[in-house]
Amino acid sequence: MDINLFFKFGYCVEQINKSDADLLLKEAKKLNYSYEEKSEGYLRNQTSLNFYNRAIDYYWDKQLNSYTFFKLFGKFSFKNIIAHRYEKGEAMETHHDVLDRSFILSILYLTDETFCPEDGGELVISRCEILNDGKIKSPAKILKKISPNHGTLVTINNLNPCILHEVYTVKSEKTRIALSCQTGFLEHLYGKI
Repeated sequence: MDINLFFKFGYCVEQINKSDADLLLKEAKKLNYSYEEKSEGYLRNQTSLNFYNRAIDYYWDKQLNSYTFFKLFGKFSFKNIIAHRYEKGEAMETHHDVLDRSFILSILYLTDETFCPEDGGELVISRCEILNDGKIKSPAKILKKISPNHGTLVTINNLNPCILHEVYTVKSEKTRIALSCQTGFLEHLYGKI
């Protein structure tokens, strides 16, 4: 990961090794997904991962506890990984995850088919202004639209409430699987331990 781009723009997009992505996709296809209704009114497929440790070993420990991050922040003390499967008609509204108290949000896409903008399901990263009352000033400026193609990894600075993300409605029959990893320090959640 380019640490300078991550801090300058609030996000970074890269490709992971195809063989690692293929192994994770094979495992993700075995999961039993269930619908969960969210308070915002949308439906999303998600499940806790049975292969949590495998996903950590394949990528996040290699990258997020890399030498650069370790020198800057120390070793991360918690990771939470969830698999999301979006199908035709599903989306996620614009939001930030600052209240989750994780330092980094990483999203890894696993798909059999190539997505193009006409298929929908894009991750949209935008920047907004925060009003004095803490509310988001609309409209936000779109920084990047990312098609959810196999092996694409998006890393977002989760401490900045001005960096928003959303998922456009999936318009095609293609299945969009995303592994979301929230990473940070237990000390941020519970105080000094």
